[in-house]
Amino acid sequence: MHDIPTMIGKLTPRQLQIVELLAQGNSNKQTGYLLSIKQDSVKRHIMDACRRSGVENRTQLIVIYAMWEVMKPPVNCLIG
Repeated sequence: MHDIPTMIGKLTPRQLQIVELLAQGNSNKQTGYLLSIKQDSVKRHIMDACRRSGVENRTQLIVIYAMWEVMKPPVNCLIG
């Protein structure tokens, strides 16, 4: 698999919102409701996010997002 931060970094803020909601277990319909957009818009964002990140499907997209979440340091982490 390619560099995950680079793959995630290619996504728009809206695409990240959608992938996060999907990774939490929401359906396209639920995600659309939560973001006040149509289900078709959710599907389009997913397809575009797959294309941008270089993955083949939503499952791979969710997997790289989950890996990225695990890799990134905590926001409140004090280095010292």
